[in-house]
Amino acid sequence: MPDPHTEAEKKLRLLAERVRRGRARLQPLTEKELDVVRQAVRRQWEQEHQAGWAAAQGKSLRKAKRTQPQRAKSQHQAAKQAPGKKRPPQSQDHDHGHSH
Repeated sequence: MPDPHTEAEKKLRLLAERVRRGRARLQPLTEKELDVVRQAVRRQWEQEHQAGWAAAQGKSLRKAKRTQPQRAKSQHQAAKQAPGKKRPPQSQDHDHGHSH
């Protein structure tokens, strides 16, 4: 005896496919509509990749721009903090103690 859930799912898939075909036949997408979607996707892709590239470039530029005295100062400050002293624990919240 066939599983009724499987049969129902199969019938729903077939119905969905018929509805999609009917809609495509009665209301086909125009080239203009497709072009609008392509442009939106292209813009979003470029923004995401440009932001990632800029962040990567900025990180390497910041490191390169630091002079030797700046590096020595930051290392000195890190070593200056006594090993026995601990920093106060940082909030695990994403707002880091800021109230909204």
